[in-house]
Amino acid sequence: MAAWHGEAVKLYASPEAWLRAQYHGDAVCILRRGIDLRPLFDGVSRVDCETIKLKQHLERQLRAFEPRLWVPAEGTRHAA
Repeated sequence: MAAWHGEAVKLYASPEAWLRAQYHGDAVCILRRGIDLRPLFDGVSRVDCETIKLKQHLERQLRAFEPRLWVPAEGTRHAA
């Protein structure tokens, strides 16, 4: 719904923190670590992380699934 309405998603560090929160509208907690999170946040313009540590974890997780891009040097030949 956050992506649809252009709103932020509130991301909590644990299920307990999520349960303690006053607002559960567009709030989530990631239960399974190490999965590709891109589909979960596809189209979301902003994610408000509960803690700095959670923000850093999310950045690492999202970066882990990004493709590595490069341009080979001109004239580089590959042996067959």
